[in-house]
Formats: sequence, structure tokens, C-alpha cells
Amino acid sequence: MNGRIRGGAASIFLLTVVVFSASVFAGYALGEQAASSLDALEKANRYSFSTGGVGIVIGYGQGNGGGVTASVIGDQFVHELARRGIASKYFFYDADWQGMTVEYHIGYSALGPWGVDEAAKNIGNAVNRAQAAARVSR
Repeated sequence: MNGRIRGGAASIFLLTVVVFSASVFAGYALGEQAASSLDALEKANRYSFSTGGVGIVIGYGQGNGGGVTASVIGDQFVHELARRGIASKYFFYDADWQGMTVEYHIGYSALGPWGVDEAAKNIGNAVNRAQAAARVSR
């Protein structure tokens, strides 16, 4: 699994979201660091169950250059989901591999893990699943 960020979809995705959301979320905590992968998973699930939103788990590994932090990536995913009408929060943990992984948690369901580009391509699937879960829970 190659989670490195390389041009293409991730660059366009990040640029679009940054322009859209620069001031919308100012001062609001969009995510938090977790102690471990299990802690991130538990927090993402708890968030999803308590809010009906999407919990995002980010495994932040080595070699993510250019100032790309887990918070930069996590904020962009949260902004994009909000643009599509879905509440979300990310939980990241330090990983011992190269690159990053992203997964979406909706109730008992999970999508991923993928590299950042693939997670960006699958954001529509997360939106559809979150909307379906909301319809079922009403």
C-alpha cells in the first residue's frame, strides 16, 4: 500500500478544499491525535455513533515531505465532507511505515484504509454510506 501524496487527484482535492474552506472552520478543532491505531479507531467509532457523522482515521507514517502533516490532510477531508453536507472529525496516530493511510468509519462500517489519493477518490462512497446510515437510523 503506497500512501504517499503525489500530484494528481490529491493536489487538486487539497487546493479546491483549501480555497473553499479557509475561513469556514477557523478556530474549530477538526481532529486530534490518538495514542495508537486502536485509540484512533475507538475514537472514530465513538464519534460516528454519537454524531451520525464520519470518523476519519489517519495513519501518519514516515517520509511525508513538503510540510504535509496529518492535520493538513485531516482538515482537508473534514472540509470536503462538510461541503457535501456530512459532519466528520479525524483522529491520527503515528505509524511506522512510509506515507499515510486514511479510512472512513460510519457506524459499524469502515471504508479503507487507502493512501490519500485513493481515499480522496472514495469520498463519495463515504458520503453515500453516511447518508444511507442516517436514513436507516431515523
